[in-house]
Amino acid sequence: MSRLLNFKFFFLLFFVFINSSVQLCNLPPDFWCDSEEIALQCTGSLSYCQSYKLNILENNNKIDLKTSFETLCSDSIAFVYNRLSRTILSSKELLEIINFEAVPWGLAKRKANKQVQCQHGIKECNFNTLFSCSNKFISNDYNRAKFFSCGMKQVINNIKSRDVTSKCGVSKSILTEEEAKTIQQCLNSSIGVQLQYEAERETEKILNFPHFVPQILIGNNDKTMDMQVYQLLLKEKPIIWKTSLNNIKNEGQRINNCTTPPDFWCSTEKIANECFSNEMCLRYKEEIENKKIDVNILYDPEEPSTQRMLSESLKEDFIENNNYNIQKLFTLKLTPTWNEINLKDCNSKVNPNCRNIAVYHCISKHVTNLKLSTNLQLCLLSAKLNKNKKAFQALDEDCRKKYFTIPLHIKNNILHCTQGKNYNPLIKEYEKFISSMKPDKMSRDPWLIINGYSISNAQNYFPILDKMMCIWYNGENHNRSFCGRCEYEESRC
Repeated sequence: MSRLLNFKFFFLLFFVFINSSVQLCNLPPDFWCDSEEIALQCTGSLSYCQSYKLNILENNNKIDLKTSFETLCSDSIAFVYNRLSRTILSSKELLEIINFEAVPWGLAKRKANKQVQCQHGIKECNFNTLFSCSNKFISNDYNRAKFFSCGMKQVINNIKSRDVTSKCGVSKSILTEEEAKTIQQCLNSSIGVQLQYEAERETEKILNFPHFVPQILIGNNDKTMDMQVYQLLLKEKPIIWKTSLNNIKNEGQRINNCTTPPDFWCSTEKIANECFSNEMCLRYKEEIENKKIDVNILYDPEEPSTQRMLSESLKEDFIENNNYNIQKLFTLKLTPTWNEINLKDCNSKVNPNCRNIAVYHCISKHVTNLKLSTNLQLCLLSAKLNKNKKAFQALDEDCRKKYFTIPLHIKNNILHCTQGKNYNPLIKEYEKFISSMKPDKMSRDPWLIINGYSISNAQNYFPILDKMMCIWYNGENHNRSFCGRCEYEESRC
């Protein structure tokens, strides 16, 4: 017996040691299931990601997304009209990824006599019932989405709820005659009343405090304010989630009931315990607290589309965008690349094209002030794009003021760096860096690296980097629940 107890004690100590020695990464949870290497490093196991995938497969290979809304609420109408109708509700591709459900109750109240008091009167109650009925009786996911989108547009057009099935039904090939008839009967029957009871109960699972609409629930493990900014990410995030799921092998077994994407595995204690480990989440948050997100963008200075993207759209939307004070939340480094032609030509000789690329590399290498380095490189890209000027020419002309803010000894280093019989040392440094990139190699231009991780799926974040900085950063005086809030709850601001 004593030997058995000793063995159990040893096994317990070994388990605690293994669990405590897992090296948590500093990578946002969004990426934890993007590769086996990352899953092992960030979660200590493949089991969590594999179980998550198996749960999604059992859910018709879809991620649940529910929205609590009110049919006459201005923010709800804006959400449906400006975002849902342009993404999930109009895309068969996204509806194959997302199991969407609109829950029509919102902030309605049930009085002591069990009568419903809607925020915007009896008309809203009627429309809420209409959409409860359509949710129930339209079997096709895409047609249900189209009816909801069309029906909400009728709200704007001041159409009565009883007339929506004729406006958005058989004539538009959205409803069958039987579905239209059943929905009409449901509107003023006990079935409609019962469906609103169900919507009321479902709303409790969605709404966070403070209560407002619209709000969304992603997965079925727990609600969190962290999910609300995703109202603004419905075009990009479903594709990202699908890509992550495809990166997980169909192996392992279900160890939990997690249907919530990894983005939120550390958002609440309930989600952490059902999807991952609350203890490890606490350690992860401690690891990343008050640490800026490191963003490194690799780019080809000679590629026109990249020149335009960096010097125009990305500059405006991310690099110089300070919504929600994001400039304090990340560091940005621009790292120029040598394309295949330049690698071949510039290893053994010097010509204007080689020198042009070398200028970018030498600035990136020697200007340690990242903001100054970024601004100077963007200026050179703009001069190349708009005036077809080589970098060394733009330094003396278009970008002269920025260049002369650099300390003299650094300018001398840049000058020395760009001169010589060949650029073999620079190329070797570049090739060494490229070969060290993990887990994925660069396969497109430009290429995004987050906190030192090179991940193919990360490239899908370029259009939404500004919002992701607000979401990914954890630190003092930064409330992530306010990320994007003035955009998805416009009436609040």
